[in-house]
Amino acid sequence: MLLRLFQSLWNCTESNHYNAQSVRFHRLK
Repeated sequence: MLLRLFQSLWNCTESNHYNAQSVRFHRLK
């Protein structure tokens, strides 16, 4: 149960990081 919570938290962080990178990339373009 705790592992699932950690995984969901990690996925949230990963998606946030990806979104930040994509925004930066689009801004660069």
